[in-house]
Parts: sequence; structure tokens; C-alpha cells
Amino acid sequence: MLYAVVEETEDSTAKHILEQNRSKLSEEDEAEAKALAESEWIGSEPPLSNFPRRFGY
Repeated sequence: MLYAVVEETEDSTAKHILEQNRSKLSEEDEAEAKALAESEWIGSEPPLSNFPRRFGY
């Protein structure tokens, strides 16, 4: 999930957490996580800024 957050938003906190914990994942686990993020999350929904305004905001 952090991979998807980093790819979609370039959030520095998520990127830092991902880099800190990268050593805890095997290469196979990391590849599986990236594949899941790419197929399920990245680019699959419009960003929140594209949703219509509600409640007068």
C-alpha cells in the first residue's frame, strides 16, 4: 500500500517508511506488493481533487 501512496502522491513520509522497512521484505514479497499496487490501486480511481464539490466547500 505504501508503494501505491508513494507512486500516486510522492508523499515523503510514506516514501521514508517504505525505505526504512524495505529490508524486512524479500524480493519476491516486494515484487508481489508492487504488482498488486499496480493492478488494484495505481491509476484505478480519479484523485480526490477530481470529485465534485459538496456541502459548499
